[in-house]
Amino acid sequence: MDATTPGALERRRTLLRTGCHLVLATTDDSGPWAATLAYVAGTEGRVYFRSPLAARHVVAVNRDPHVAVVLYDDSGSRVDSLQCAGTARRLEDKNSNEADWLLTRIAARDGLVRPSPQDVADWLVHPLRGLFRINVTEAYVQDFTSWDTERIDRRLAVPVAELFSDSVT
Repeated sequence: MDATTPGALERRRTLLRTGCHLVLATTDDSGPWAATLAYVAGTEGRVYFRSPLAARHVVAVNRDPHVAVVLYDDSGSRVDSLQCAGTARRLEDKNSNEADWLLTRIAARDGLVRPSPQDVADWLVHPLRGLFRINVTEAYVQDFTSWDTERIDRRLAVPVAELFSDSVT
C-alpha cells in the first residue's frame, strides 16, 4: 500500500477525524522536548491544541515555531500514526471565528456545553492559557506493507492537501 491509495488515504483521514492525541516536538536551549497533547484536526493542513502558556513546548514555539508532530491511534491491534512537520502559533483576537470553531469542536468531543462568545474571547486573551494552530507542511504515514513483509520501518509521504480535505466532520 502506498501513501496515495484510497485505503491508505482513508486510514489517515480516519486518524485525523477520530484521533485525539498528538506528540508535539520542539527544541529550546536545553535541547529537544516532546509533549503529549489533545488535538482537533481542521482543514487546509491545520491541527489545533490548547495549552498553558508557561508550558515548555509553548515557550519553545514562541522562540521557534518549527515543530514536529506525531498524531497517533493506539486503540487497535497495531499503532497507527501520522508524522508531520510544520509551524505552530497562538491564535489571537483576530482569529475569533477560528477559536469559536475550535472550542465548539472540543466541547462536542468532550461532552461539554458550547462556549459562549465571551468564553471564546477569554481564551484568546487569557494570560495563562492559549489556543494554538499547527500549519502542517509535510506529512508521512507508516508503510505497513514494508513492516509486514520486511520488518522495515518506512514512511511514505502524504499530500497534505488531500489528507486534510475532509478532516472536519
